[in-house]
Amino acid sequence: MPNSVYPQRLSLHAEEDSPIAFMGTLSGPAGSSLIEYPDGTILEVDHLQPAQLVQISLTGSIAGSELLLHLIGEQRMAEAIDWIELGSQAPKMLSADEFFYETPPDDQDLYGQKAEYARAFGSAGSIQRRSGSRKGSTSRAAAEVGNLVRTADFLGDTRLEPLERLLAGAEFLVQLDTRTSVQIFRPFQTQVVSAIADLAPQVSREELTELSEGPDQILESAIGNLLSVSNHYAELKFPVDPLLRKLEDLQRSQRTALRSRQDDSLVHYSRIPPALSVREPSRSARKKAVPRDVPEDYRKVEQLPSGLFRVSVSSAFSGQWVRALRKEGFLLLASAPLLPNGLLLSADLLIPPDLHENSLIFEVVKKSVLTGQPRQLDLIREAITAGRNATSAARLGNADSAAKHWEECGDLWQQAGDSRRATLAFQLAQSTFYNQS
Repeated sequence: MPNSVYPQRLSLHAEEDSPIAFMGTLSGPAGSSLIEYPDGTILEVDHLQPAQLVQISLTGSIAGSELLLHLIGEQRMAEAIDWIELGSQAPKMLSADEFFYETPPDDQDLYGQKAEYARAFGSAGSIQRRSGSRKGSTSRAAAEVGNLVRTADFLGDTRLEPLERLLAGAEFLVQLDTRTSVQIFRPFQTQVVSAIADLAPQVSREELTELSEGPDQILESAIGNLLSVSNHYAELKFPVDPLLRKLEDLQRSQRTALRSRQDDSLVHYSRIPPALSVREPSRSARKKAVPRDVPEDYRKVEQLPSGLFRVSVSSAFSGQWVRALRKEGFLLLASAPLLPNGLLLSADLLIPPDLHENSLIFEVVKKSVLTGQPRQLDLIREAITAGRNATSAARLGNADSAAKHWEECGDLWQQAGDSRRATLAFQLAQSTFYNQS
Protein backbone atom coordinates (compact mmCIF):
# COMPACT_ATOMS: atom_id res chain seq x y z
CA MET A 1 0.00 0.00 0.00
CA PRO A 2 1.18 3.66 -0.34
CA ASN A 3 3.57 4.97 2.28
CA SER A 4 2.08 6.99 5.14
CA VAL A 5 2.53 10.76 5.04
CA TYR A 6 3.85 10.91 8.63
CA PRO A 7 6.30 8.08 9.40
CA GLN A 8 7.52 9.31 12.81
CA ARG A 9 6.46 7.88 16.16
CA LEU A 10 3.04 9.04 17.33
CA SER A 11 1.29 8.78 20.68
CA LEU A 12 -2.37 7.78 20.78
CA HIS A 13 -4.71 9.44 23.29
CA ALA A 14 -8.19 7.91 23.50
CA GLU A 15 -9.73 9.10 26.76
CA GLU A 16 -13.45 8.59 27.27
CA ASP A 17 -15.69 11.48 26.12
CA SER A 18 -12.75 13.13 24.31
CA PRO A 19 -11.70 13.15 20.64
CA ILE A 20 -9.20 10.48 19.63
CA ALA A 21 -5.85 12.21 19.13
CA PHE A 22 -2.60 11.16 17.46
CA MET A 23 0.10 13.43 18.87
CA GLY A 24 3.32 14.29 17.02
CA THR A 25 5.76 17.08 17.91
CA LEU A 26 5.19 20.19 20.03
CA SER A 27 4.38 23.33 18.07
CA GLY A 28 7.03 26.02 17.74
CA PRO A 29 7.07 29.74 18.57
CA ALA A 30 4.45 30.62 15.92
CA GLY A 31 1.95 28.06 17.19
CA SER A 32 0.16 25.67 14.85
CA SER A 33 -2.06 25.72 11.77
CA LEU A 34 -5.01 23.40 11.33
CA ILE A 35 -7.69 22.39 8.90
CA GLU A 36 -10.98 20.60 9.69
CA TYR A 37 -12.44 18.08 7.24
CA PRO A 38 -16.19 17.62 6.68
CA ASP A 39 -16.12 14.39 8.73
CA GLY A 40 -14.69 16.26 11.75
CA THR A 41 -11.07 15.12 11.37
CA ILE A 42 -8.65 17.91 12.33
CA LEU A 43 -5.13 17.96 10.90
CA GLU A 44 -2.77 20.27 12.81
CA VAL A 45 0.82 21.12 11.82
CA ASP A 46 3.51 23.47 13.06
CA HIS A 47 2.94 26.94 11.55
CA LEU A 48 6.65 27.66 11.14
CA GLN A 49 7.69 24.19 9.93
CA PRO A 50 4.54 22.72 8.36
CA ALA A 51 6.29 19.41 7.55
CA GLN A 52 6.06 18.66 11.29
CA LEU A 53 2.81 17.05 12.43
CA VAL A 54 1.44 18.39 15.72
CA GLN A 55 -1.80 16.42 15.99
CA ILE A 56 -4.53 14.51 14.17
CA SER A 57 -7.81 14.36 16.06
CA LEU A 58 -11.21 12.89 15.22
CA THR A 59 -14.42 11.76 16.87
CA GLY A 60 -16.23 8.47 16.48
CA SER A 61 -14.77 5.27 15.06
CA ILE A 62 -11.44 5.44 13.26
CA ALA A 63 -11.86 2.08 11.52
CA GLY A 64 -13.29 3.42 8.26
CA SER A 65 -11.26 6.63 7.93
CA GLU A 66 -9.44 6.60 4.58
CA LEU A 67 -7.90 9.97 5.46
CA LEU A 68 -6.35 8.65 8.69
CA LEU A 69 -5.14 5.54 6.89
CA HIS A 70 -3.36 7.74 4.36
CA LEU A 71 -1.78 9.94 7.04
CA ILE A 72 -0.47 7.32 9.50
CA GLY A 73 -0.43 4.02 7.58
CA GLU A 74 -2.07 0.61 7.90
CA GLN A 75 0.15 -0.79 10.66
CA ARG A 76 -0.40 2.05 13.13
CA MET A 77 -4.07 2.23 12.22
CA ALA A 78 -4.41 -1.44 13.26
CA GLU A 79 -2.46 -0.78 16.48
CA ALA A 80 -4.74 2.14 17.35
CA ILE A 81 -7.93 0.15 16.71
CA ASP A 82 -6.69 -2.73 18.88
CA TRP A 83 -5.75 -0.35 21.73
CA ILE A 84 -9.10 1.45 21.63
CA GLU A 85 -10.98 -1.87 21.64
CA LEU A 86 -9.10 -2.86 24.81
CA GLY A 87 -10.71 0.15 26.48
CA SER A 88 -7.47 1.49 27.98
CA GLN A 89 -7.43 5.16 28.96
CA ALA A 90 -3.62 5.35 29.07
CA PRO A 91 -1.71 6.98 26.17
CA LYS A 92 -0.22 4.50 23.71
CA MET A 93 3.06 5.05 21.87
CA LEU A 94 2.56 3.78 18.33
CA SER A 95 5.43 2.33 16.35
CA ALA A 96 7.12 4.30 13.61
CA ASP A 97 6.62 3.36 9.98
CA GLU A 98 8.72 0.20 9.75
CA PHE A 99 10.24 1.21 6.42
CA PHE A 100 10.80 4.89 7.01
CA TYR A 101 11.75 5.59 10.62
CA GLU A 102 14.64 7.94 11.24
CA THR A 103 15.60 10.14 14.18
CA PRO A 104 13.81 13.52 14.06
CA PRO A 105 16.07 16.52 13.36
CA ASP A 106 17.12 18.67 16.29
CA ASP A 107 15.58 22.06 17.09
CA GLN A 108 18.04 23.92 14.90
CA ASP A 109 17.09 21.76 11.92
CA LEU A 110 13.41 22.17 12.72
CA TYR A 111 13.39 25.91 13.00
CA GLY A 112 15.47 27.11 10.08
CA GLN A 113 19.08 27.33 11.27
CA LYS A 114 20.43 24.61 8.96
CA ALA A 115 17.81 24.67 6.21
CA GLU A 116 16.68 27.79 4.38
CA TYR A 117 13.18 28.82 5.35
CA ALA A 118 11.03 29.00 2.22
CA ARG A 119 9.63 32.49 1.87
CA ALA A 120 8.08 32.72 -1.60
CA PHE A 121 4.52 32.01 -2.55
CA GLY A 122 4.42 28.67 -4.31
CA SER A 123 6.93 27.06 -1.93
CA ALA A 124 6.49 23.49 -0.81
CA GLY A 125 7.49 24.17 2.77
CA SER A 126 10.76 23.17 4.38
CA ILE A 127 12.05 19.76 3.32
CA GLN A 128 14.21 18.38 6.12
CA ARG A 129 15.51 15.18 4.49
CA ARG A 130 17.21 14.62 1.18
CA SER A 131 15.10 13.68 -1.81
CA GLY A 132 15.87 10.78 -4.11
CA SER A 133 15.16 8.02 -1.58
CA ARG A 134 12.03 6.41 -0.21
CA LYS A 135 12.58 8.36 3.00
CA GLY A 136 12.88 11.58 1.03
CA SER A 137 9.66 11.05 -0.90
CA THR A 138 7.73 10.44 2.31
CA SER A 139 9.18 13.58 3.90
CA ARG A 140 8.34 15.59 0.80
CA ALA A 141 4.73 14.45 1.05
CA ALA A 142 4.62 15.64 4.68
CA ALA A 143 6.01 19.03 3.64
CA GLU A 144 3.53 19.40 0.78
CA VAL A 145 0.56 18.37 2.91
CA GLY A 146 1.68 20.61 5.79
CA ASN A 147 2.22 23.57 3.49
CA LEU A 148 -1.36 23.26 2.22
CA VAL A 149 -2.63 23.33 5.82
CA ARG A 150 -0.59 26.48 6.52
CA THR A 151 -1.66 28.09 3.24
CA ALA A 152 -5.31 27.51 4.15
CA ASP A 153 -4.51 29.11 7.50
CA PHE A 154 -3.18 32.25 5.75
CA LEU A 155 -6.29 32.34 3.56
CA GLY A 156 -8.55 32.30 6.61
CA ASP A 157 -6.56 34.82 8.67
CA THR A 158 -8.69 37.98 8.70
CA ARG A 159 -5.84 39.99 10.25
CA LEU A 160 -4.01 39.87 6.91
CA GLU A 161 -4.62 42.16 3.96
CA PRO A 162 -7.03 40.85 1.28
CA LEU A 163 -4.25 40.51 -1.32
CA GLU A 164 -2.08 38.27 0.86
CA ARG A 165 -5.07 36.07 1.68
CA LEU A 166 -6.05 35.91 -1.99
CA LEU A 167 -2.52 34.93 -3.02
CA ALA A 168 -2.52 32.18 -0.39
CA GLY A 169 -5.77 30.87 -1.88
CA ALA A 170 -4.29 30.91 -5.38
CA GLU A 171 -1.24 29.04 -4.11
CA PHE A 172 -3.54 26.46 -2.51
CA LEU A 173 -5.37 25.80 -5.80
CA VAL A 174 -2.18 25.63 -7.86
CA GLN A 175 -0.63 23.07 -5.51
CA LEU A 176 -3.88 21.11 -5.44
CA ASP A 177 -3.83 20.87 -9.24
CA THR A 178 -0.12 20.04 -9.61
CA ARG A 179 0.79 17.71 -6.72
CA THR A 180 -0.61 14.22 -6.33
CA SER A 181 0.34 14.06 -2.63
CA VAL A 182 -2.20 16.73 -1.64
CA GLN A 183 -5.38 15.33 -3.16
CA ILE A 184 -6.71 14.84 0.37
CA PHE A 185 -7.49 18.59 0.23
CA ARG A 186 -9.86 18.27 -2.74
CA PRO A 187 -12.94 18.68 -0.45
CA PHE A 188 -11.83 22.29 0.22
CA GLN A 189 -11.53 23.34 -3.44
CA THR A 190 -15.00 24.90 -3.70
CA GLN A 191 -14.54 26.88 -0.46
CA VAL A 192 -11.18 28.26 -1.60
CA VAL A 193 -12.51 29.27 -5.03
CA SER A 194 -15.41 31.08 -3.34
CA ALA A 195 -13.06 32.84 -0.90
CA ILE A 196 -10.84 34.11 -3.73
CA ALA A 197 -13.85 35.44 -5.62
CA ASP A 198 -14.99 37.30 -2.47
CA LEU A 199 -11.54 38.73 -1.70
CA ALA A 200 -10.64 39.97 -5.21
CA PRO A 201 -12.90 43.09 -5.13
CA GLN A 202 -11.44 44.04 -1.72
CA VAL A 203 -7.82 44.28 -2.95
CA SER A 204 -6.60 47.88 -2.98
CA ARG A 205 -4.34 49.61 -5.48
CA GLU A 206 -1.87 50.25 -2.64
CA GLU A 207 -1.53 46.51 -1.95
CA LEU A 208 -0.86 45.78 -5.62
CA THR A 209 1.72 48.57 -5.79
CA GLU A 210 3.51 47.28 -2.69
CA LEU A 211 3.63 43.76 -4.15
CA SER A 212 4.97 45.07 -7.48
CA GLU A 213 7.77 46.91 -5.64
CA GLY A 214 8.77 43.82 -3.66
CA PRO A 215 11.14 40.96 -4.56
CA ASP A 216 10.88 39.84 -8.19
CA GLN A 217 10.62 36.19 -7.13
CA ILE A 218 7.45 36.85 -5.11
CA LEU A 219 5.87 39.04 -7.79
CA GLU A 220 6.52 36.50 -10.57
CA SER A 221 5.17 33.66 -8.43
CA ALA A 222 2.05 35.66 -7.53
CA ILE A 223 1.34 36.56 -11.18
CA GLY A 224 1.93 32.96 -12.26
CA ASN A 225 -0.45 31.56 -9.63
CA LEU A 226 -3.16 34.11 -10.40
CA LEU A 227 -2.86 33.44 -14.13
CA SER A 228 -3.11 29.70 -13.49
CA VAL A 229 -6.29 29.89 -11.39
CA SER A 230 -7.86 32.41 -13.79
CA ASN A 231 -7.35 29.99 -16.68
CA HIS A 232 -8.34 26.87 -14.76
CA TYR A 233 -11.43 28.06 -12.87
CA ALA A 234 -14.02 29.84 -15.03
CA GLU A 235 -15.70 31.45 -12.01
CA LEU A 236 -12.43 33.20 -11.09
CA LYS A 237 -11.67 34.72 -14.48
CA PHE A 238 -13.91 37.77 -14.03
CA PRO A 239 -12.71 38.75 -10.50
CA VAL A 240 -9.01 37.83 -10.96
CA ASP A 241 -8.23 39.14 -14.48
CA PRO A 242 -8.47 42.85 -13.51
CA LEU A 243 -5.93 42.26 -10.72
CA LEU A 244 -3.63 40.50 -13.15
CA ARG A 245 -3.78 43.37 -15.63
CA LYS A 246 -3.01 45.92 -12.90
CA LEU A 247 -0.09 43.85 -11.59
CA GLU A 248 1.36 43.37 -15.06
CA ASP A 249 1.00 47.12 -15.79
CA LEU A 250 2.74 47.95 -12.51
CA GLN A 251 5.47 45.43 -13.28
CA ARG A 252 6.09 47.01 -16.69
CA SER A 253 6.13 50.49 -15.14
CA GLN A 254 8.66 49.38 -12.54
CA ARG A 255 10.95 47.90 -15.21
CA THR A 256 10.66 51.02 -17.40
CA ALA A 257 11.45 53.27 -14.43
CA LEU A 258 14.42 51.09 -13.48
CA ARG A 259 15.86 51.23 -17.01
CA SER A 260 15.36 54.99 -17.07
CA ARG A 261 17.18 55.41 -13.74
CA GLN A 262 20.02 53.20 -14.96
CA ASP A 263 20.35 55.22 -18.17
CA ASP A 264 20.32 58.52 -16.26
CA SER A 265 22.90 57.18 -13.83
CA LEU A 266 25.24 56.16 -16.67
CA VAL A 267 24.94 59.58 -18.33
CA HIS A 268 25.53 61.37 -15.04
CA TYR A 269 28.46 59.11 -14.19
CA SER A 270 30.21 59.96 -17.47
CA ARG A 271 30.22 63.66 -16.52
CA ILE A 272 31.89 63.41 -13.10
CA PRO A 273 35.50 62.75 -12.13
CA PRO A 274 36.50 59.05 -12.03
CA ALA A 275 37.27 59.23 -8.29
CA LEU A 276 33.59 59.93 -7.49
CA SER A 277 30.73 57.48 -7.66
CA VAL A 278 26.98 57.79 -7.89
CA ARG A 279 24.70 55.41 -6.01
CA GLU A 280 20.94 55.34 -6.49
CA PRO A 281 19.24 55.28 -3.07
CA SER A 282 17.30 52.11 -2.35
CA ARG A 283 13.51 52.05 -2.60
CA SER A 284 13.22 51.52 1.15
CA ALA A 285 15.46 54.52 1.81
CA ARG A 286 13.30 56.72 -0.41
CA LYS A 287 10.19 55.56 1.40
CA LYS A 288 11.63 56.35 4.79
CA ALA A 289 12.69 59.83 3.67
CA VAL A 290 9.07 60.91 3.17
CA PRO A 291 6.97 59.25 5.91
CA ARG A 292 3.26 59.80 6.06
CA ASP A 293 2.19 62.07 8.93
CA VAL A 294 0.34 60.36 11.77
CA PRO A 295 -1.10 62.82 14.33
CA GLU A 296 0.10 62.19 17.88
CA ASP A 297 -3.49 61.87 19.10
CA TYR A 298 -4.44 59.37 16.35
CA ARG A 299 -6.62 56.53 17.63
CA LYS A 300 -8.72 53.88 15.92
CA VAL A 301 -10.74 50.97 17.36
CA GLU A 302 -11.64 48.07 15.05
CA GLN A 303 -13.86 45.11 15.88
CA LEU A 304 -12.38 41.94 14.37
CA PRO A 305 -13.93 38.46 14.14
CA SER A 306 -13.94 36.04 17.11
CA GLY A 307 -14.30 38.71 19.79
CA LEU A 308 -11.07 40.55 18.99
CA PHE A 309 -10.75 44.33 19.13
CA ARG A 310 -7.72 46.12 17.64
CA VAL A 311 -6.75 49.52 19.04
CA SER A 312 -4.28 51.50 16.89
CA VAL A 313 -2.48 54.70 17.94
CA SER A 314 0.49 56.80 16.81
CA SER A 315 4.08 55.92 17.68
CA ALA A 316 4.01 58.64 20.36
CA PHE A 317 2.60 55.96 22.72
CA SER A 318 5.59 53.61 22.36
CA GLY A 319 6.07 51.30 25.34
CA GLN A 320 2.51 51.69 26.60
CA TRP A 321 -0.40 49.27 26.88
CA VAL A 322 -4.11 49.24 26.05
CA ARG A 323 -6.68 48.00 28.54
CA ALA A 324 -10.36 47.29 27.98
CA LEU A 325 -12.87 48.06 30.74
CA ARG A 326 -16.57 47.39 30.95
CA LYS A 327 -18.38 50.77 31.23
CA GLU A 328 -20.65 49.38 33.91
CA GLY A 329 -18.52 48.86 37.01
CA PHE A 330 -15.19 49.49 35.19
CA LEU A 331 -14.31 45.78 35.29
CA LEU A 332 -10.93 45.08 33.63
CA LEU A 333 -11.60 42.68 30.73
CA ALA A 334 -8.29 42.52 28.88
CA SER A 335 -4.94 44.26 28.42
CA ALA A 336 -2.23 44.03 25.76
CA PRO A 337 0.99 45.86 24.82
CA LEU A 338 1.11 48.26 21.87
CA LEU A 339 3.31 46.67 19.21
CA PRO A 340 4.65 48.09 15.90
CA ASN A 341 2.18 47.87 13.00
CA GLY A 342 3.65 49.80 10.08
CA LEU A 343 3.74 53.48 11.06
CA LEU A 344 1.31 52.82 13.91
CA LEU A 345 1.23 50.89 17.17
CA SER A 346 -1.54 48.34 17.66
CA ALA A 347 -2.84 46.07 20.40
CA ASP A 348 -5.27 43.17 19.96
CA LEU A 349 -7.58 42.39 22.88
CA LEU A 350 -9.86 39.38 23.24
CA ILE A 351 -13.26 40.48 24.58
CA PRO A 352 -16.27 38.23 25.41
CA PRO A 353 -18.27 38.08 22.14
CA ASP A 354 -21.53 39.16 23.79
CA LEU A 355 -20.12 42.62 24.57
CA HIS A 356 -20.54 45.44 22.04
CA GLU A 357 -18.05 48.26 21.54
CA ASN A 358 -20.57 50.74 23.01
CA SER A 359 -20.35 48.95 26.36
CA LEU A 360 -16.53 49.12 26.49
CA ILE A 361 -13.89 51.69 27.36
CA PHE A 362 -10.41 51.42 25.84
CA GLU A 363 -7.57 53.21 27.65
CA VAL A 364 -3.92 53.67 26.70
CA VAL A 365 -1.88 53.43 29.89
CA LYS A 366 1.64 52.84 31.13
CA LYS A 367 2.38 49.29 32.19
CA SER A 368 2.78 50.38 35.81
CA VAL A 369 -0.90 51.42 35.85
CA LEU A 370 -2.06 47.88 35.12
CA THR A 371 -3.15 45.87 38.12
CA GLY A 372 -0.87 42.85 38.38
CA GLN A 373 1.01 41.10 35.59
CA PRO A 374 -0.62 40.16 32.27
CA ARG A 375 -2.14 36.68 32.23
CA GLN A 376 0.03 33.89 30.86
CA LEU A 377 -2.72 32.96 28.39
CA ASP A 378 -2.69 36.51 26.99
CA LEU A 379 1.10 36.43 26.65
CA ILE A 380 0.98 33.09 24.82
CA ARG A 381 -1.72 34.36 22.48
CA GLU A 382 0.33 37.50 21.73
CA ALA A 383 3.52 35.47 21.23
CA ILE A 384 1.82 33.20 18.69
CA THR A 385 0.38 36.24 16.89
CA ALA A 386 3.86 37.80 16.67
CA GLY A 387 5.26 34.53 15.31
CA ARG A 388 2.53 34.30 12.69
CA ASN A 389 3.20 37.91 11.70
CA ALA A 390 6.86 36.97 11.26
CA THR A 391 6.09 34.04 8.96
CA SER A 392 3.70 36.22 6.96
CA ALA A 393 6.36 38.91 6.52
CA ALA A 394 8.89 36.27 5.49
CA ARG A 395 6.54 34.88 2.82
CA LEU A 396 6.25 38.41 1.38
CA GLY A 397 10.04 38.84 1.38
CA ASN A 398 10.08 41.52 4.11
CA ALA A 399 13.12 40.36 6.09
CA ASP A 400 13.34 43.42 8.37
CA SER A 401 9.72 43.12 9.46
CA ALA A 402 10.09 39.36 10.02
CA ALA A 403 13.12 39.87 12.25
CA LYS A 404 11.28 42.48 14.37
CA HIS A 405 8.27 40.21 14.81
CA TRP A 406 10.49 37.27 15.81
CA GLU A 407 12.15 39.45 18.43
CA GLU A 408 8.69 40.43 19.77
CA CYS A 409 7.74 36.78 19.75
CA GLY A 410 10.83 35.81 21.75
CA ASP A 411 10.22 38.53 24.34
CA LEU A 412 6.62 37.41 24.83
CA TRP A 413 7.49 33.71 25.12
CA GLN A 414 10.14 34.66 27.67
CA GLN A 415 7.57 36.60 29.71
CA ALA A 416 5.25 33.58 29.49
CA GLY A 417 8.00 31.37 30.97
CA ASP A 418 8.65 29.22 27.86
CA SER A 419 12.40 29.41 27.35
CA ARG A 420 12.42 26.80 24.57
CA ARG A 421 10.14 28.73 22.24
CA ALA A 422 11.73 32.04 23.26
CA THR A 423 15.18 30.74 22.29
CA LEU A 424 13.91 29.51 18.92
CA ALA A 425 12.28 32.87 18.18
CA PHE A 426 15.44 34.79 19.11
CA GLN A 427 17.52 32.47 16.92
CA LEU A 428 15.24 33.21 13.98
CA ALA A 429 15.44 36.95 14.60
CA GLN A 430 19.23 36.81 14.57
CA SER A 431 19.72 34.31 11.74
CA THR A 432 21.55 35.32 8.60
CA PHE A 433 18.45 34.59 6.55
CA TYR A 434 16.46 37.39 8.15
CA ASN A 435 19.41 39.79 7.99
CA GLN A 436 20.19 39.29 4.32
CA SER A 437 19.28 42.02 1.88
